[in-house]
This record gives sequence, structure tokens and C-alpha cells, in this order.
Amino acid sequence: MARYRCSSAINDALSPLVEFTDVMSGEQYVTISAVLPIVNLLKTSDLKESSSDKALTNELHLNIITDLSNRNQEDDVLHLLEVACFLDPRFKDKFISSIEHTTEIMVCNVVSLSSLSVSPTSATSFCAIHHPSSSGDPPPTKNKIDH
Repeated sequence: MARYRCSSAINDALSPLVEFTDVMSGEQYVTISAVLPIVNLLKTSDLKESSSDKALTNELHLNIITDLSNRNQEDDVLHLLEVACFLDPRFKDKFISSIEHTTEIMVCNVVSLSSLSVSPTSATSFCAIHHPSSSGDPPPTKNKIDH
């Protein structure tokens, strides 16, 4: 009986993630701009603590929310997510912490990009320096482990 209650609590905790996973895996082009809105939706509705849920289910929801929140705490990652979300016409400024700060980051990025003298040869050498595997050779194949 205890195993059933535990299994039931785990099923209840993970079931809100099924729809989200199905939607994201069904998309032909998943964009980075959807990360903040999805995390926000999970926090505010799908994984929100409920008095009708079992204690284990609520604890699992809290752990999932904490894990999702901690994944995007680095400044560079958070700035990238906010700029991508801001530039997406579906979300605009709904999921960013500060429109002034996000605008400042975008202006700095545009200024730094515009200061580059981009010609076909410099763009090619830039890509070769920053992406050494783009030499045209296919990536090495990975060995599979058979069980």
C-alpha cells in the first residue's frame, strides 16, 4: 500500500510535465525564447503547491521548481534568456526583470557587433577561430554501448 501511495504521488507530481514535454518535443523549431515563459508557467500554475495534493507531491513540485530556477541563475544565461524572450513578438517584455537593463544589454551587443569590421574573409576567419570544428569535416562518430 505504501508503494502505491508513493507511486501515486510521483505520478501526480510529474503529470503536469507530460503536456509541457509533449508540446516542446513536438515543435519543429524550439526556441530559447520559450524557456522563461515555460518556467514561469510551471512555477505559477502547473507545479504550484496545492492543499489537495499529497505532501510528497508538493515536495516534489517544490524540488522541481527549485531546480528549474537554479538552472538559469548565472547572469550571462539569464541575460541571454531575457533578450531572446524580449525579441520574440509572442512574449515581448512579459517575462523580463527590467526592460531598461535588457535594452542596455541589447544596445551593448549591437554596438560591439557593429564595431567589428565584417567582410567575407574576416567573417570566415572569425568563424574558424570560434568554431574550429566548422572545417567541413563531419564530427567523429560515438561508440554505442550494447547492453
